[in-house]
Amino acid sequence: MISETLDRAADLLEPKGRWTQHANYRSEGGHILISGVNAASYCLVGAIDAVESGPVGKEAISFVSARVGVAAVAWNDAPTRTQKQVVEKLRTCAKIARQRGK
Repeated sequence: MISETLDRAADLLEPKGRWTQHANYRSEGGHILISGVNAASYCLVGAIDAVESGPVGKEAISFVSARVGVAAVAWNDAPTRTQKQVVEKLRTCAKIARQRGK
């Protein structure tokens, strides 16, 4: 379900230092990675993909994008965006998805 995917992505991003910008995944040293296998941090889209890379993950990304009014990756990468805002948005979107049976 989309709601579960979004909650799991929020859980992944919540610990300090687990969120990043301008890359889906980064290593401990901050290097951009092409997959989340050994990632130390994730952007919003990378976190969703890390917990659900199939069709439900893609639906979850679209669901968030619809709620923020722009592509989720662009919203994540806004210069003033914070880790707290990203986690809160994922939790809010999960709640809305749950209310809609998704």
